[in-house]
Amino acid sequence: MTKRRHCCGLVLILLVFLISLTVVAADGTVQRLDPSLRMLLLESLQLPEAQSSMQSLLKGGSTGLTWSAKAQDETMELLVKLNRTFRGTSLHGLRVKASTGTILGVSATLRQMLTLLEDDDVVYVERARRTYPTLDASIPAIAADVVHSASPAITGAGVIVGATDTGIDYTHLDFRYDKDGDGFEESTRILGILDQSFGIFGIEYTWQDIETDLANGHGSNEGVVREKDTDGHGTHVMSIAAGDGSSSAEGFVGVAPEAWIVMVKTTYYTSDILAGVEYVFDLADELGLPAVVNLSLGGHEGPHDGTSLFEQ
Repeated sequence: MTKRRHCCGLVLILLVFLISLTVVAADGTVQRLDPSLRMLLLESLQLPEAQSSMQSLLKGGSTGLTWSAKAQDETMELLVKLNRTFRGTSLHGLRVKASTGTILGVSATLRQMLTLLEDDDVVYVERARRTYPTLDASIPAIAADVVHSASPAITGAGVIVGATDTGIDYTHLDFRYDKDGDGFEESTRILGILDQSFGIFGIEYTWQDIETDLANGHGSNEGVVREKDTDGHGTHVMSIAAGDGSSSAEGFVGVAPEAWIVMVKTTYYTSDILAGVEYVFDLADELGLPAVVNLSLGGHEGPHDGTSLFEQ
């Protein structure tokens, strides 16, 4: 008998939720929430008042509802889409953390979120999702970790990895190595940097230029080397290709962590990109080392079929 009552109680609770969900689906207000927020809303309206509270919500807004303590106090990160361009620093009393013009980032409790839904300009509300670094997964995905631990290990030693990109943070620990065995990464693996964006013809910085600045504790605003990756894309690309993971406790190691590095900071014109590739191979020939060049660049112009002069 007790089990039957228990089952009946569960069925009753499920019915309340199903009825509430049906009411939600029939109303455009709550349909503007993503599915996870709808479920959270139902869970936060205290039973057995959930059904009547939901109906109150649909009829007259967020006043007079019976809430759990969690719903009243706990804040969430939300993305809010508007049907108009937003200009300002707060939306219905909530500080706007980020804005693309029509999509805003805010922090809000469930009750505050429902206040947003009373605004007809709010098209949709989505709960912000937490992401995580994935470079540690890309190396095993291409089996690079297998060759790293092979005997002999294949780590890119004796090979130049070049790139024509936005430049490089030459002070980054992932591009340095312990030359004298004292436990400190004082030397650079960057053999050369060509900054095509400087002046009319660009400027070249040698391995010795970089070594001197590192030894003196100089950055891109002082010393000899004035190249700076203001975008960060080139540094990111080279970290994936040849970073040794020493800058972080997680040890996000690149594909060729012991390779030499050459970076060209480009103007993005195809003529300069070709000149940058030529610079990498010319330096490799001068040093008697094999080289590969990465181009993580693209555009919409041209036939994209291999017939343009640049593609050839």
